[in-house]
Amino acid sequence: MIDRDGNTSDGFEAPFVDNLDATAEVPEPGTVPIPIEVFYDLAFLEAAAARDISGVYRALQKAKVSQRHIASLTGQSQSEVSEILSGRIVHRYDVLARIADGLGIPREWMGLGQRLPKLLGAFAAEYAAIEEELFKRSQSKCSRSPGKKNC
Repeated sequence: MIDRDGNTSDGFEAPFVDNLDATAEVPEPGTVPIPIEVFYDLAFLEAAAARDISGVYRALQKAKVSQRHIASLTGQSQSEVSEILSGRIVHRYDVLARIADGLGIPREWMGLGQRLPKLLGAFAAEYAAIEEELFKRSQSKCSRSPGKKNC
């Protein structure tokens, strides 16, 4: 565990604390939907800083937060949470931001400051549409050639 000053329970300073945005403070008890103790768990903080959502979810489970509750907070299905816990990596900014917001994790802790959305705002919907179209095309090809490599 880690205290508010960034010191671990063994007396050493946590190595990642300097990398966190100093303007993002630990939330106050009762202001977040998950147990406040999680915000003092070194594994949770390191996972959040690395955008390791699987690690974030494992820390939440250790704090007795169920997959269903995680799913309801983050706007995901329980099966998506399970897939992430099994190793699926989350890369998309909008999904990372939704997870951070849903769990009450300051976006800055995950390197999700406000500059990126402003820069990408005009292109976000277009990018999402292109990504969806490419996915549909790949699925269509695979349905016509089920034995084909990469399907």
